[in-house]
Amino acid sequence: MSQALRTLDYAADLLQKLRRYDEAADLYSVMLMQQIYRLNTRGYWYDRLALLHDFHLKNKAKVGWLDYGDHRGSLAVSCRRCLCRLCR
Repeated sequence: MSQALRTLDYAADLLQKLRRYDEAADLYSVMLMQQIYRLNTRGYWYDRLALLHDFHLKNKAKVGWLDYGDHRGSLAVSCRRCLCRLCR
C-alpha cells in the first residue's frame, strides 16, 4: 500500500505539471483519506491540496474544510521518534 501511495503522489505531481489541477486535487484527497501509511507526508499533501484549491482552482470555500488535526497527531509521533533517536 505504501508503494501505491508513493505512485499516487508522483502522479499528483505530474498532473500539477500538466496543469490538470482538479485531478491532482482529487488524488491528494484520496491519499489523505487513509491514515495508516506515509504519515510523515500528510502535511505536504495538505499544503498542496490547500494551494490547489486556493490559487489554481480559485475555490476558497474548500480551503476552509482542510483540517490539520490528523497532521498534528502524526507530527507529534514524528517528533517523539526524533527525540528517541537523539536520546540514544
